[in-house]
Amino acid sequence: MLVFMDVYNLKDIIAYMDCPLKYSLFLNSDSSLNYPLDARTIISTALAETYIKVCERIAQGRPYSLVERAKFFSRVWNELKSKYISSGGDEARTHGFLMTAHKKVLEMDNLIPGNWDVGVSRYPTELFIGDAVIKDRLDLVMVNRRKTNQVRIIIMDTSLCKESDIDYGIHLRALFNATFFKRELRSTPDMSIDCSVYNLHHGYQKPLHFTKNDSLNYQRSIKNVIKCINSSAFYPRASADSCKHCMFKNNCSFSMV
Repeated sequence: MLVFMDVYNLKDIIAYMDCPLKYSLFLNSDSSLNYPLDARTIISTALAETYIKVCERIAQGRPYSLVERAKFFSRVWNELKSKYISSGGDEARTHGFLMTAHKKVLEMDNLIPGNWDVGVSRYPTELFIGDAVIKDRLDLVMVNRRKTNQVRIIIMDTSLCKESDIDYGIHLRALFNATFFKRELRSTPDMSIDCSVYNLHHGYQKPLHFTKNDSLNYQRSIKNVIKCINSSAFYPRASADSCKHCMFKNNCSFSMV
């Protein structure tokens, strides 16, 4: 007998946690509409994709030259810009962000962990939680070159959060993917797994630590979100910070900006 299960993307779950109304608007929006996104968010995403690509090329023994690295970033930026950013806006401000981003692209070697090699990148992950399948992606998994039983999961944070901010979505992604990876490696119990978040927009990396309560509570949180989605509980959770960078801020009557 076939059993059909609901499938959710973890990023959609996190989007609902951020603002249920935004989640609903995104699902029901006309894909032909060009909603404006903050250019910094797109630049941050392009930086993250460039960092992953740079690490992949190093692992393949074909490292990018600085010129190739800059060209890859520019290509990703232009693809995302044409898709998500409306015409107009503060071009001078965006240009300033881009100049800073190009500098970060050229200095990425400083953020690549020494003595660590890329194990896998852009690896699809999924877990069964309740009656649903939750999917996400492992951005990077690094393996210690000297101690191969040490593994580091790297989560690329493309948000505008500063290092001192606590971003529950990033913690949820890291915990979800760490749980997946531990299950994949359960036949090798001596493996040591840690998680770090990299935010290239602000230029920081920091370790993430989880408690036993975190491991128990994250599944409960996801189950509760799924219940709310299935019951169409799409209420606004407006705040100055989340509304500022929302793609629907100009079309939402609850927007605080």
